[in-house]
Amino acid sequence: MTPDDFKRLETKVDKIAEALVTLARIDERQFAASKELGVVWQRLEAAERGLAAEKARLDMWIQRGVGAWAVISGAFAIALKLVH
Repeated sequence: MTPDDFKRLETKVDKIAEALVTLARIDERQFAASKELGVVWQRLEAAERGLAAEKARLDMWIQRGVGAWAVISGAFAIALKLVH
């Protein structure tokens, strides 16, 4: 091989080395982003569980309110009948 061939080969090896370094950096960024995304998903799931619990409590209070209004309405209707 001539010195020119070695120079071209060295240039190509240098370019491949740069490409590998770039790929390694991309892989590191993707790994970090994946970890962050996992944390975000965990927080989202926790928030959804909390929201579901709050919705269940709200529904319970709404049902209690409906029941209370039914009792009050019944008592009021009975009171009106007793008065008239």
